[in-house]
Amino acid sequence: MEDLADAEESRSLFKYAACQLIERPPLGWVEKNDQDLVELFRLLDEINRGRRVMTSPSLLRCYPGAPSTGNLMDPILRHPYDARLWDLLATTQLDYDELGTAASIGRSTVRRRLEEYHEAILDFESFLVYERSTSTNEVTAAKPFAAVERGSTPVRRAVGTFARAHSVFFTAVELAGLVERHRARQRRPRRGRR
Repeated sequence: MEDLADAEESRSLFKYAACQLIERPPLGWVEKNDQDLVELFRLLDEINRGRRVMTSPSLLRCYPGAPSTGNLMDPILRHPYDARLWDLLATTQLDYDELGTAASIGRSTVRRRLEEYHEAILDFESFLVYERSTSTNEVTAAKPFAAVERGSTPVRRAVGTFARAHSVFFTAVELAGLVERHRARQRRPRRGRR
């Protein structure tokens, strides 16, 4: 049975996806902990009083443009095949050729995308480790999942470890549709101001 802390870690990418991939991102986010109950009551109170709901502070780092984390979803879910590739990485131990066949893309594309995923994960996890250490005033010794030196060969293993740690997110059946709708919105021509 999955440990609750592991389950929460596995779901942590959902709020980034909600803020970066959904057309009308959320203003609040509540998880199963005592701190978020306070946030839930704040949101409900603002709605009850008819006030404009202010964005939850916990979401500010999740919106596009936020330093270090605001563009996490774009590099890891840029193409329609990315959701399938992440699902495979989270649930299998396939090599590059097998991943390419299963995701209907070429081996070189798989290799290139995993390198790009790895770079994005390193940046994201470096920020989270720094954030945890500054919020607790401690230097965190924990290594991120993708802590493989840039340019070294076990990128597949590091990216696979990250995918398995976040398997609840990467295996969600809605992910592919969410990515496709987001990409379709990006392709739409923007209306100019009159």
